[in-house]
Amino acid sequence: SINHHIKKIAKKETLRRGVDVRIEHSFFDNLPFKDNFFDMVVDREATYAQCLNDIKKSWRELNRVTKRGGVIIAFLFADDSPDLLNIKNGKLKAKKIENNTYTDIEEGTFKNTGIVHFFSYNEILELFSFLNIKFINKHKCEPILNNCENKYYYSEWIVVGTKK
Repeated sequence: SINHHIKKIAKKETLRRGVDVRIEHSFFDNLPFKDNFFDMVVDREATYAQCLNDIKKSWRELNRVTKRGGVIIAFLFADDSPDLLNIKNGKLKAKKIENNTYTDIEEGTFKNTGIVHFFSYNEILELFSFLNIKFINKHKCEPILNNCENKYYYSEWIVVGTKK
């Protein structure tokens, strides 16, 4: 399977670098780890690819496996992303699933990516209520020079905190 192949490549690369790691493949809603297992969790735009209730379930599970005082770093697409604004003003076609959640986005950054949820600031505060939030940053990708037809324009929240 492709997951076995990816795990094999990852294991080979980590051993080449002198790092011995345990590589697991699982879904966020049912992680194969004990409670309070991890010192750190990093979500680099993975949990956004669901409807909001499923995202909340994923973060409850990620909270479960993170130690008290453990660090959480999360990157989540923001509700001022240019593609979302273009969807809302009719310039870009997509299928609405729920508020700020779309699929079948026809062009741009999120074409062929499946479900995309764009987070409001208040959703971020609610989602990460289990954290002592250290900071929330806003990062926007707006290329200045584009000679390669790159159409990746987005806005994201970067949330850093420690588990209460």
